[in-house]
Amino acid sequence: MKPKKLSTLEKKLDTLKESVSPSHKDIERKLFSGQVAKKKKSSRIGWMLTRFLNRAGVLTPQETIRKTLFYIALGIIGALTLGLLVFFTLNNAFFWGVVRVLLAVWTLGFVLVWLVLWLVYASYLDVRIHKRRRELESVLPDYLQLVAANIRAGMAIDKALWYAVRPRFGVLAKEIEDVAKRVLTGEELPSALRDFTHRYDSAVLQRSINLLLEGIAAGGEVADLLHKISTDITEQRILQQELSANVTTYAIFITFASIVAAPVLFGLSRQLLVVIQTIVADVDVPADATFFSVSGDVVALSDFTVFAVILLVGTSVLSAMIVSTIRKGSITDGLRLLPTFMFVSLVLFFMSSFLFSLIFGAVI
Repeated sequence: MKPKKLSTLEKKLDTLKESVSPSHKDIERKLFSGQVAKKKKSSRIGWMLTRFLNRAGVLTPQETIRKTLFYIALGIIGALTLGLLVFFTLNNAFFWGVVRVLLAVWTLGFVLVWLVLWLVYASYLDVRIHKRRRELESVLPDYLQLVAANIRAGMAIDKALWYAVRPRFGVLAKEIEDVAKRVLTGEELPSALRDFTHRYDSAVLQRSINLLLEGIAAGGEVADLLHKISTDITEQRILQQELSANVTTYAIFITFASIVAAPVLFGLSRQLLVVIQTIVADVDVPADATFFSVSGDVVALSDFTVFAVILLVGTSVLSAMIVSTIRKGSITDGLRLLPTFMFVSLVLFFMSSFLFSLIFGAVI
């Protein structure tokens, strides 16, 4: 047996070790928590992308989309590199100059192309999300009316939701079928409905489902509640249509100014610049004139054309967004108008320039 003093000292030493140095379990817990924190931080972007993909109805995994965009960026930079190499070879460019240009292309150029691809794809997802939301909200009042009628007929809520599905409801019919399958496999109805609302960026849908779940939990008259929700959604849609009709004049004015008036005026200004350069070229200025000088090369015709094109593209973008905000209350609808606005404005600019050149050419 050990002496009492020795055993007492061993106990004190063990106590001191436990108070000073952490145990193996504490070390493992800290390491695991650190790994989880790093994993959460790295996967946050992936989680946000997955959320946007679910709302857009895209079934492709986000890892596949990342790799695809990365490979597309590599392909674009590779094609640009081949073109630059051919150009430098034909022009006998300096070796170190070629190296500097290629380094800039594969660093700044690759990052720029990659960001532009992500921006384009994000705009595409935004348009899909908005389209799915509008399709769902357009049929939601009719669907809620059918659910209310089924509940009044004596059906349970889950069966009322299922038997109210019609093919004309489109995306809503598919989502309710998915909810019914999940309920049949043992999942609770509130959980399935909440997951359904998270797949759409729709405040109307979220409020409707939340009111439905609160009515179920409170034990109230769910049929009357659904009927009132459907009526409110319909009235809100009618009010939005009336507001859109009241501001149609402003939308027409902005559209005309951006895609008709501005291109024609720029085409006229371009031809006036040509006329001024022609007139100034025929003016004879004495060689000993020191007080003034006349020159027609102050503004180059190519520089003015580039300036007009850039300004017309910017005006088209802004006008499409303004018109979309006025009519629909959202900028997302303006993304569909951008190609049309830009194409029409540029075509009218070059057509008006050509027509004015014929007119002023006949006069001069």
